[in-house]
Amino acid sequence: MLARLRIGVLFCTLVVMVMLGAGTKLLLDRVQDAVLANGATLVERVARVAEATINRQFLQVDSVLAGLPSLLVQTAPAGGQTPASASRLLRELAEQNFGFRDLLLVRPQAAGAPRPWASALPASRNRPLDLPLLTPGADPKAPAQRSFAIAGPLRNNATGEWALFFIRAIEVPGEAPMLAVAEVPVPLLDSLLLPTADTAGLVVALERGDGQLLVSLPHDEAHIGRILPRRSPQQPANGLAFTYPDAHGAAAPTLAATRATLYQDILVTATLDLAATDRPRSRERYRIIAVACFAAVLLLALAFALDAALNQREKVEAERASARKVLENALESMSDGFVMWDADDRLLVTNRRYREIYARSGDAIRPGATFEEIVRAGVARGQYPQAAEDPERFIADLVAWHRGDHPALERLLPDQRWVLVTERRTPDGGTVGIRTDITELKRANRELAAANAAAARATEAKSRFLARMSHELRTPLNGVLGLAQALARDPLLSAAHRAQAATLEMAGRHLVAVANDVLDLAQVESGHLELRPQPVVLAELLAGCATMARPRRRR
Repeated sequence: MLARLRIGVLFCTLVVMVMLGAGTKLLLDRVQDAVLANGATLVERVARVAEATINRQFLQVDSVLAGLPSLLVQTAPAGGQTPASASRLLRELAEQNFGFRDLLLVRPQAAGAPRPWASALPASRNRPLDLPLLTPGADPKAPAQRSFAIAGPLRNNATGEWALFFIRAIEVPGEAPMLAVAEVPVPLLDSLLLPTADTAGLVVALERGDGQLLVSLPHDEAHIGRILPRRSPQQPANGLAFTYPDAHGAAAPTLAATRATLYQDILVTATLDLAATDRPRSRERYRIIAVACFAAVLLLALAFALDAALNQREKVEAERASARKVLENALESMSDGFVMWDADDRLLVTNRRYREIYARSGDAIRPGATFEEIVRAGVARGQYPQAAEDPERFIADLVAWHRGDHPALERLLPDQRWVLVTERRTPDGGTVGIRTDITELKRANRELAAANAAAARATEAKSRFLARMSHELRTPLNGVLGLAQALARDPLLSAAHRAQAATLEMAGRHLVAVANDVLDLAQVESGHLELRPQPVVLAELLAGCATMARPRRRR
């Protein structure tokens, strides 16, 4: 019953939400349609005005180039036109006309970049013209065959400005065919188009048919002279507005209108970014969306109130799942392998470390598999090197150990690692197991045992050496002591000589005592020294020490 009620509440909520969303979208679409209509009208008007401005400017420059032959004939000196006289004429024309920056007369040549024959600006007369229509390898007759061409945009080496170059083939009496070139700076064209681009988000551009950007307002330094991708596969040049399609075919919020100028392959394009011009309409959209959101919030609040009781049960289940997740994360973070079996010896849970230790058992370690099944799979895949001689006996012993709650045991893995296997029974009859990697501990124990053995061998060798040295010292000392005793008892010697012989005897006995002490030290290290306390006459001991030290004191 509660499930059906919940489904009914959810269904009604979805229906109302869909209706609310549909109504909101309908209102927003109407606002968007009005924005698109206004934008289309704007870009079409701007494209027409920009086209008229560009045509007027280009015709003005072209008319100056076309009238140059007659002016050159009328102003020619008696001996014919010279570069100096022609340059004066070009300078006067450039000063009278603000539609271009420089005028040049160029003789086409087949090889090398041509130099101007005459120019309005003196700085232009000595620099070669690196124009595409005049570069080496190009046909020098091509401009004459086309009558008129526009090259560029190219950067002027002297000023650093971008410029377009208008080129017209002309005939000068008494001279070879020449090319009349007018340099029109791009900033000049920008200033002409400035009144048309007075709206935020509006861009007016002059392009070629292949997409090369000639002029852009606002100025786009990074893309001037580059070929831009076409906005539409069949971009119309009739001045009608169109929208940019995105990758999914829907219209992006940008409008454009393109018109062809009077000059071949030169287009004027006006684009409008609706996101930058649609702020007044955006407020209306925000109000519509705010009202719709408020209604949706109220509807959702009602649905949540009706669904609160059912959510309480889901919350409890979520808490249980969260607790289980915390436990699983804790197990996964353990550095030791962890495994749990139920009362029937079926696998309940393992962590990642346990599966890494028994990697060869692979997919056999899965919940529900019995301990014996997993062990048999591991034996078949070489997981237990100890099972090579008698697999069935190994499996039986391991299962018995697993069920008997025995002390921990050490197990060698195929990769020569050692693990300590510890398992304990739980109150409900299950089993919890821990697998600890003790490879480093085993290695440390082996190294410690080897070090102890080496130390014992060294101690034994030292003891043998000390015993031999003590024996070697006592043998010659016995002869010294015998001779000293004989001298000390010789009646033919004087009393002083007999006293010195007695001192020699005492020193020899001291050396014998030192040798005995060295031997006692070896017995101490071997643990076989026996202490034998004996009485000593202290006066004789002190007198002997004084006798031994007196000769050194005299020196």
